Amino acid sequence: MRDGRPVTDINVTVIFPEKWTKVFRRDAQGTVTVTLREKGRYILVANHKNESGGNTSLGKVAVLHRISTTTLVAE
Repeated sequence: MRDGRPVTDINVTVIFPEKWTKVFRRDAQGTVTVTLREKGRYILVANHKNESGGNTSLGKVAVLHRISTTTLVAE
């Protein structure tokens, strides 16, 4: 979610407990479904690259990357 709306058409990388990764694509509603294969810690990383840049607290930038991570543990 960004600005109260789902972010669509971006990739979500999942790092599985076995230390391998898989990239998932979000659907039009901003949803991604990941099947938890085993017990352990999973890390999800979403990255959105804005080629038209934007304004930050430090000034204007040519390219803006927004990166979000979350961790979950399957027991």
